[in-house]
Amino acid sequence: MKLLLFVSATLFSVFGYANLDQLLKERIRIFGFESVQKPKGFDKRVYELGANLFVEKNISGNRNISCSTCHSERFGSGDGLPLAIGQGGVGEGVYRKMQKGSGFTPRHSPNLFNIGHSSLEIMFWDGRVARDSETGELYTPDPSLNGPSPRLAVVVETIDSALAAQALFPMVSELEMRGYPGQNEIANAKTRPEAWHLIVERLVQMEKYQVLFRKAFPGERVHIGHVAKALAHFQRHRFAVYNTPWDRYLNGDLKALSALEKQGALVFSGQARCANCHNGALLGGSSFFNVVSPQLGNGFDIHKNDEGLFQTTKRNHDRYKFKTPMLRNLRYTAPYFHSGAYATIDQVIEHYVVGANAIDNYDSRWLQYFEKNNYFTKVFVETDPYRNFRKKETAHPLMRAKTLRLSKQEKAALKAFLLKSLSQ
Repeated sequence: MKLLLFVSATLFSVFGYANLDQLLKERIRIFGFESVQKPKGFDKRVYELGANLFVEKNISGNRNISCSTCHSERFGSGDGLPLAIGQGGVGEGVYRKMQKGSGFTPRHSPNLFNIGHSSLEIMFWDGRVARDSETGELYTPDPSLNGPSPRLAVVVETIDSALAAQALFPMVSELEMRGYPGQNEIANAKTRPEAWHLIVERLVQMEKYQVLFRKAFPGERVHIGHVAKALAHFQRHRFAVYNTPWDRYLNGDLKALSALEKQGALVFSGQARCANCHNGALLGGSSFFNVVSPQLGNGFDIHKNDEGLFQTTKRNHDRYKFKTPMLRNLRYTAPYFHSGAYATIDQVIEHYVVGANAIDNYDSRWLQYFEKNNYFTKVFVETDPYRNFRKKETAHPLMRAKTLRLSKQEKAALKAFLLKSLSQ
């Protein structure tokens, strides 16, 4: 209690004892902060189908992994691991272990909180799936879905969101769910559309899904678009977060936040400059920045490099940019960043305080626990000075400026806002 009073008193002096609510009102206007609303359009039948598909291992090639394996409700709709373990592993969440023939994915498994928000039209850490909200046109890794006249038009016409389009791709990723050629008929398929067709064939042969599809989409011939739409509908409603203290505050309940949390919101939108990237209703989700996050894991080339958005756009100025995460329920979603590089929010805050040079002194010792208990192999950590220099070269200007200064009291207030105000 004494520490809390000291923190509060110190921050009151920083803000000159000004009215915190008045200060926040202006920040809310500047950064477009809005409350998240409960999603509309709930359909019990489609939701029930999606809920079953979300935990269904038969949609994976070797019938050994489901969506919920890496996006578990027990682990903040993620898995609690720095890097997810794909098909072939055993267990769920932080208890998942590698087995022969399995491996960890190149990136951290993102949480699903508010992933179905109507404003989100870009998916994945590297933005490789996007949807035009006006025309419904898709941009994806598979050309049969893309453009104004896609070859799989019947699938695209059924898909009603970027999230539904996203749901198509983990199923046909060899490492994630599909498996490898020679292991199963889905993995042996020559194209993604052929693999999707085989997944649907599996499902419609099961009496359970014959009933569920008929209820959710009566009179329609089932295809992979229906699977994707149901998965998206379930995630949109199941993982919606819209009643945090911050949302209640934005809706007019000025007592929803403590004085310390209000001070933290001011640090978030002021000295810490978090709101430069984490703004709007979702505090992220639609923009891409290079914040010089440490690189863990196998990456995508012989150097185990991961250049993020550049892999999608091939534009030089997009190198090492990754999607800005949304922040609701942040307290449940560690580890943080695209590579799961940090175990705590304190480490994340310190990363931004230090700036671009933080990767030069990244402490990876905490990974030893996962190497021993989950991966049974060493996790690669990028330490090459040249590649780290290249990453710093294209960093967000605020990461290169080295002007961020936060006192212990400001860090404490910021942490309170991030972990308490934004969580249900």
